[in-house]
Amino acid sequence: MKHRLKEMEEEAAALREMQAKVAKEMQALVTNALSILDGFLMLETLTSSISSYVYVYSCTIRKYHISGALVDNVPCK
Repeated sequence: MKHRLKEMEEEAAALREMQAKVAKEMQALVTNALSILDGFLMLETLTSSISSYVYVYSCTIRKYHISGALVDNVPCK
């Protein structure tokens, strides 16, 4: 009986170790996924800012530099 109890305690300890290992691996995966998502969001924000800048710059160029003349009424879509 004592032998079986000892085996059960060893199995329980092994299961706790396995559970701790899985929890640690899951935390690492979540941290990695959040890092990737953060990088993606930063890239998306940067891309949006660049697109806005290019749009404004192209409107300015179209407005003031058509055929080398100053033109104020050129619509920018």
